[in-house]
Parts: sequence; structure tokens; C-alpha cells
Amino acid sequence: MKNKTISKLGFATFLIVAFYIFMVVFEGKVNFSKDTLQFAIDWPKLNKVVLSKNSNDLEIVKSEKGTWELPQKNNFPASEVMMRSLFLKLMDISTSEKIQVSPSGIEKLGLNESGKASGHGIISLSYPESEAGKIFLGALRSRKGETMENEIALTGEYVRFSQSDQVFILPMAINLQTDVKEWLSKDILDEKLADVYEFVVYHKSEDSKELVESYAAVRDDKLFLKDEAKFVLKKPLADGKEAKSSLINEVGQSLENLTLEDVEPSSKDEFKTIAIDGKVVYKLMDGEVIEVNFFRLEERHFVKISTILDTSLAKDISEKYNVFKSESKDTSNIRELPVASDADVDQRNDQFSKWIYEINGSVYSNISKDSKALIEEAKAPAIDTPPAEMVFPE
Repeated sequence: MKNKTISKLGFATFLIVAFYIFMVVFEGKVNFSKDTLQFAIDWPKLNKVVLSKNSNDLEIVKSEKGTWELPQKNNFPASEVMMRSLFLKLMDISTSEKIQVSPSGIEKLGLNESGKASGHGIISLSYPESEAGKIFLGALRSRKGETMENEIALTGEYVRFSQSDQVFILPMAINLQTDVKEWLSKDILDEKLADVYEFVVYHKSEDSKELVESYAAVRDDKLFLKDEAKFVLKKPLADGKEAKSSLINEVGQSLENLTLEDVEPSSKDEFKTIAIDGKVVYKLMDGEVIEVNFFRLEERHFVKISTILDTSLAKDISEKYNVFKSESKDTSNIRELPVASDADVDQRNDQFSKWIYEINGSVYSNISKDSKALIEEAKAPAIDTPPAEMVFPE
């Protein structure tokens, strides 16, 4: 009962915070009173944020579609999670503790332009036609001689708005990241293993170096159920051979594990004539077909992605689904069949065509597995031997 109560309180707190963010970020201004930092930010109107620290400046701009992008990465989308976190911490200034600091103290705390050179951060906010102002992030507050509990409670970061000499303690210090890689939107694809109908893996042949099919994997007989998705090799194996089912699933799982390390524009000269090492063609339950080409450049691992909608595949899966559902006595465990549209798939393909994605080496290892890695000698079945006859002394 206690856990349920805590869960309800946590959910209520989430709703309150979510409502506050919505009202502030999407509905209008935060106007700080005389007891708080003296400035007003019209959050929806902001169209540029510049993060500065040491010799680094990171610019993030809002596109015409209202999304935040990174000019340093050819306007690749910025992480929504990172942007929300930044704005939420800035809003905390509205409830921050105000302190009195002399002009020399402002300099000492790094709360001006010169603070950037000594490792303190500056957040510059702009509207389309004017500057909204700068927020100087200064030194961290520390209290000597305090107990650990009090020291944690008394920590914070000194902050100042450029249009005021007022100084405040921001309860949650902002770990200002100016490395553009940290701001990349990390998720390349949002498909799950259960969304995959089948996949085919291609590798270079040893003689011609042309891509040839290495193996294909299909879903088991629980295809339309909500059970955990599992795959089996499409073609039967030779006698004495068996497939490593866990490794087959890892190749399918790679589709949702394609987490971004870095990104490059596909128009870059070094990628125009690149020879790929192989590819995986994922056929999804909604008829979308995603082709993931993989290759390496020195120590870096890359994928190039394209997608189309195969309407005949979608129709075939839909017909099988309807038959399965009509013949099932219990439909409670049958999943909903997803539906894709030409417009959505075309939009995704247009986005994919602009980029070459650098991925983690371990994910690359999974997605590029050849058939040899998936097949092993069949284990001999265990033979039950009767227990030895027990002999009792006379």
C-alpha cells in the first residue's frame, strides 16, 4: 500500500512539474519579481542559444519548424532532452536565493565576460530581432566546516543576468556542455525488435567482393502476439548444425540500439565513393523496409540508412494477421498491427539521406555478424543413465 501511495504522489508531482513547464515554455514569459533575478524571458520567442566556456562556443538555433538544431553539425537536430533540461534549470532561477555581492565580488565569482576564460559558463539568449540577455554562471558555493548533510543542502551555483548586478544561488548547478557531440539527438531509429517482421543480412563475397545474401531470419510462430519477439533462420541448416538464437536476436535488436556517436553530412567528399562492408535489410510489420549499410573508416564505425514502403509486403502481413486473429479463440494477447503511410516514410527517408551516422563499435559488431558467427555444431542430446544399483551390506 505504501508503494502505491508513493507512486501516486510521484505521479502527482510529475503532473505539477509538467504543467509548469508547459505554461512557461509553451505559453509565455517568466517574469521574475523584485526578490528574484530581474529579467523576463519569452521562452517561445527564443530562436538562438549560445553556450560559452573557456575557448568554446556552441550555437543552437530554432528552425522554421520550431525544432532546435546545431549549425556546427549542418543543422542536425539537437537533443530534446538536453534542451528541456537546460531550460528547466534556468527556470529554477525564479525560486533562487538572492545574495548581496560587491562589484569586486562579481569579478571574483566569475559573473562577467572575463569569467569565460577561467572556466565559467555564459548562456546567451536571443530573439529573432534582438538579444534577450546573457546569464553568467559563476563559481560553485561551498561552505567549510559544515556537516555533509548541510554541505549538500548549501551547495549551488552563483548566477547573474547581464542586465542586473543582482546575484543568485541556483540550487541545481548547470554542467554546461559545449561539446557539440553531447547535444546531438542520439536516437537514430525508434523501432523495437517486436516491430521487425524479418531481416536479411548481406556481406561481400570473397571472390567478387559483391554483396551476397549471408542469411535471413524470420519471426517465430508468435509473430502477432505480445510475447517477446524471437527470430529463427529462414533456411534450414545442414545436419549436425544449429543456430545461436541469442545472436540472431542481437542482429535484430541492433535496429533499436543504433545510438549516435557522431554524424557527418552525406555530401562530404570522403563518403561519396565509399565501399560498404555489408548491409541489413529490415522488413517491418507495417510494410516499411529499412536498409542499413555499414562500413568502417579507420577506427570509426558508420551506417547509412534508407527506407521505402513496400505496399505488397504490408498487404501480405495484414492478410496473415486478419486470418490469425479470426482463427484465435482468445484475442487478448494479440498485438495491434502498426500502419505506415507513404508520406511518413518519404519524410524519414529524406532525413536519412542527408546523414552518415557514426555508431558504437559493439553495436557495429552485432549488426555486421556473418552466418559463421551464428552457427555451431549441434550439441549431442543428453542421455539419461539409470542410477547405479545400490548394494546394502548383509
